[in-house]
Amino acid sequence: MRRVYLHKFFADLRRQLELELSGLPIELKLNIDTKVVARFDEARVARAVHNLARNAMEAMGKGGVLTLKGKLDGKTC
Repeated sequence: MRRVYLHKFFADLRRQLELELSGLPIELKLNIDTKVVARFDEARVARAVHNLARNAMEAMGKGGVLTLKGKLDGKTC
């Protein structure tokens, strides 16, 4: 586990997902609190979010908007 800046984490994830979205009728939107810093295993969480996003893309056969959100929810992080 290490300190992760959510804006950087999701920016990296966006680049990966946009490659997969190329040519698909799916718009990727990110709603990230740029001030949040969290502690987690970056590789594992990235893999989990990427898998969830990929599953959502597969379920969006006719296209749509895929929105990823990252924010502080609660008093501690």
